[in-house]
Amino acid sequence: MATELVSKMNSLNPGIFNIDYKDLENVVQIGGGNFGQVYKGVYFGTEVALKQLLDVDDKEMHKYIEREMVTLREMRHPNVVQFMGLSRNLTNVFIVTEYIAGGDLRKILKDETKELAWLLRSKIATDVAYAMCFLHSKGLIHRDLKSNNLLVGENWKVKVCDFGFSRKVSKDGVMTVCGTDEWMAPEVMCGESYDEKADVFSFGMVLTELITRKKPPIRKPNKGFRFEVEPFRATVPVECPPQLFELVVSCSEYLAINRPHFRDVLPKIKQLVADLESLKEKEKKDKKDKEKSKHHKKNKKDETPEEKAKRREERRKKKAEKEKEKAN
Repeated sequence: MATELVSKMNSLNPGIFNIDYKDLENVVQIGGGNFGQVYKGVYFGTEVALKQLLDVDDKEMHKYIEREMVTLREMRHPNVVQFMGLSRNLTNVFIVTEYIAGGDLRKILKDETKELAWLLRSKIATDVAYAMCFLHSKGLIHRDLKSNNLLVGENWKVKVCDFGFSRKVSKDGVMTVCGTDEWMAPEVMCGESYDEKADVFSFGMVLTELITRKKPPIRKPNKGFRFEVEPFRATVPVECPPQLFELVVSCSEYLAINRPHFRDVLPKIKQLVADLESLKEKEKKDKKDKEKSKHHKKNKKDETPEEKAKRREERRKKKAEKEKEKAN
């Protein structure tokens, strides 16, 4: 029961619960999380996800919940999960967002039966970069960017979710250690000051997942949790576009100052997508030309002797006409 949380939110804004629980239909549980159960429902004909918030004594937990609600209310972007509102049923509190049917990217990457072309993987990376550019433009950092927090919708459109750790960038860089180890930047893991470049490192780790379909490599404390390029290079498929590997290297630089901003990352990924699309179109054209040539050869092979003689005569006449034109 989230009695204390309800009381606190009511004191902040009595009209904060803008979705009447009675208007939510077909509510069924589909999962669980750190702070409660996750449900799927229908709100006036629209499928929605409901994250139940449990009452917790830990002040940090309350802070997490409040941050997610505040951040989601301010965020409006095609690559950020859409916040619908808040609802309560007695003393149960729910954050209501759009429902994304495809599930999270981690789950998809683990399913080896799903074929993922490099163009598709690059488009996924582009969607994430768009969302992070937008978030950083608002002075916010996510602090828990990972494949589990990337939801895949229709036509493979990816949306960033779970903003419980997000916050405004601190001017002095002093912020608490938070996130998930495999994706966390070295400076965060070491308890040092950090800024939005920590998200860039996490993005680099997401790129390693897109390349290998496995979780990011384990990093060693005796090396300052540095990402080691050469051991990772050995795991990269030979058909991986070099530009994608190069982005991993630049985004996962040990020193934050050496990492690019998302506004610099985005054009590179967009160019990679454009190059892969051009290559795909060329391959389609080459295949079509090959089939056309094969069909033409087959037709010639199937010609009768009379048809062949007729075609030779036509070529002879055309040649004679050209020679006549030249002579004139």
